[in-house]
Amino acid sequence: MAAMIVTAFGTLLLAVSVFCYEPDFHDHKYTRHPNWRLLPIEKCGKRANFTDDLSIRTIGGRVAELGQFPWMAEIVVKDYKGCDKHHCGGSIINDRYILTAAHCVYEPWFKVRLGEHTLSTCVDCTPDMRRCAPPAIDVDVEEVVVHPWFSSFNEHLKYDLALIRLKQPIYQFNDYIRPICLPTYAQDETSFENVLVESAGWGWTLPNLVGGSSDQLQTVRVPLLSEKTCNQLCAFYRLVKDLRWNWCDGYVDDNEICAGKLKGKGVCHGDSGGPLMTSANVPGRGPSTFLVGVVSRGIVGCEGGVPDVYMRVAKFVSWILDNIHD
Repeated sequence: MAAMIVTAFGTLLLAVSVFCYEPDFHDHKYTRHPNWRLLPIEKCGKRANFTDDLSIRTIGGRVAELGQFPWMAEIVVKDYKGCDKHHCGGSIINDRYILTAAHCVYEPWFKVRLGEHTLSTCVDCTPDMRRCAPPAIDVDVEEVVVHPWFSSFNEHLKYDLALIRLKQPIYQFNDYIRPICLPTYAQDETSFENVLVESAGWGWTLPNLVGGSSDQLQTVRVPLLSEKTCNQLCAFYRLVKDLRWNWCDGYVDDNEICAGKLKGKGVCHGDSGGPLMTSANVPGRGPSTFLVGVVSRGIVGCEGGVPDVYMRVAKFVSWILDNIHD
């Protein structure tokens, strides 16, 4: 993905660890909100059952299958020649809104691309050409809502969240464009430590800022870490290596999530704003994918060894509901 100040590898798709929570799956403080009706509860987090085999090539991950992450949005800017350039990732949360990182929207102009997989092709197909997706769709931006406590002057990127309202609604979801579920479940996420989660994005695939954004959507699985473990790892790493300027100069709080600690596995520049995901068994609907984190920041060279940091979406569901509208 395109370079973003200090960030990590786009979308992490949560691993196969599935939790089930009944009988009151959704937290009542959300279901009673007047904008609850704007969340596509019956359509979110579902994807078609594709089984295409794709080659391995990412920072400890692999190329995503075509249609594996239909909620993936790409934020596109213009380069110095006036050509489209990948900038950040994002997640479709309903037919009108994309959730991304706040530091991704401080550009004079950008648009949102939906249904994208391979950046260099107009029509994306599986390697054997047996299945092709419809062409990606470009949508202009009508409004951007940045979290009021975010400051672009704060190097630690606290409250790094923004809502992008599309100028036109997504008129019909399909196998390649559909929303992810917000974490409206009534489960305590502190029980998720060491659960594998997955991320996806078009970020850099080589460490130490070698190369550039990936042409194909990538995915990687990493473990969720507790706030305590994350800060302990960071403190240790500061003692044994010069981290330069990066998130480890400031501690992670409960508005954030740490994920990944294995060398060579994680997010990188251009993945900012992308999703960190997990799966949950929803009563009456079966497994659905939930957005637990938004890629915010990581170690400058992307070489691994230190966890990446995501905004904890569960802490901001009320803010999201307060700021979306018809």
